[in-house]
Amino acid sequence: MDKFLAESESFKVYSLSDNVYLKVKNSFKSLSTHEKKDIYLCHVYGEPEGALISPTEDYVVVVGHGLSIANMA
Repeated sequence: MDKFLAESESFKVYSLSDNVYLKVKNSFKSLSTHEKKDIYLCHVYGEPEGALISPTEDYVVVVGHGLSIANMA
């Protein structure tokens, strides 16, 4: 895992270079490695700086050179 961005009770958001992924905690084998079943969220030019998972876990906001909002519902 390249960069940890955000975590909630059920999810973890991380990046590998410019690509951002969502890991569903109850279905992973390893918290620290990329798995094929991790969900691709977006591409952020210049690598993402951070992320925010909404308190209701309905969406995630990814920031870097721009802003991306992904619906998780």
